[in-house]
Amino acid sequence: MDISFPLVSVGIPAYNKPEGLRRTLKCITQQTYKNLQIIISDDCSPDKETETVAREFMGKDPRIRYIRQQKNIGAESNFKFLLKKAAGEYFMWAADDDEWDQRFIEVCIQKIGNCSSAMPSYKFVNRAKKREFGMNIPDLSPQYGVYRNLRNYLIFAPSAFMYGFHKRADILWFLKWELFDAWDHHFASKLLLDCNGIMLIRDYCGFTVGIDTEEYIPKPIHPRPGRVFEHYPLFRHDVSLIASSKKLSIIEKIKLVNMVFLVFLDGFANCEKNARPILAKLCRFILVLSKPQSVFNKAFIVRHIPFLIIFRKPYKTLKDKFKNG
Repeated sequence: MDISFPLVSVGIPAYNKPEGLRRTLKCITQQTYKNLQIIISDDCSPDKETETVAREFMGKDPRIRYIRQQKNIGAESNFKFLLKKAAGEYFMWAADDDEWDQRFIEVCIQKIGNCSSAMPSYKFVNRAKKREFGMNIPDLSPQYGVYRNLRNYLIFAPSAFMYGFHKRADILWFLKWELFDAWDHHFASKLLLDCNGIMLIRDYCGFTVGIDTEEYIPKPIHPRPGRVFEHYPLFRHDVSLIASSKKLSIIEKIKLVNMVFLVFLDGFANCEKNARPILAKLCRFILVLSKPQSVFNKAFIVRHIPFLIIFRKPYKTLKDKFKNG
């Protein structure tokens, strides 16, 4: 391995989307950074066209290795399989519905510095509706403290950071995870709190999150009738991560835990409004009551439930998007 140009492993989880795989392989093989290991793990696609596309590119590019699973192992095992097979100093997952600028890897490897992960600004595209727009990104910086970075991340808690550019050694803990709904949100929180943080490259929009269907199709880890996602595991893991941290003060932990609670309520209210309308409305009602300007908040909660007093400042800070830092 050339020290000046360290090996970068790109793991592509593929399943029955040959055109998406073709688009991804085109983006990755045309990267300006050339020292790549490209691994495709086909999760036993019933459509043989996925394998045909993979072997077509493999015949033209010796950096590509195609592996077809003998049986469907599921998304969790497929993501872990790719990380296990990676040999590079750096690693990234490349989904078959996203896109990358040709300089994505080159820019990330130049900017990552001492951080565990690098991520450029990014946009969203709905190919079915031919709609494209920029995405809100949290205000992150290695110059901020751990508390400020995690607090700012929780404003939007984007899942796309999981598809950033990582130092492989810093994410090997992922192999021991048992995944849960919205684990990709928690992935970024762990990078910020337990690792060396995320380098956000604001002046470069090099990544596109894409969907090929008109509407977003939820993909719960454990599908079950009567709900879209199971929300509590994310809340539990976030709280556990914050509570066990040695990088945060007690006051910072209290503020972050309460902020996680507000995010949990908001996520439940938005995702479950059709599947569980009564609980979703209750979550929305609690969020309204927790607003500082709420009459009920001022007249009763603040005076009689001390625990909820703590909600007031985090909610206002969340609402103002932490403009004052």
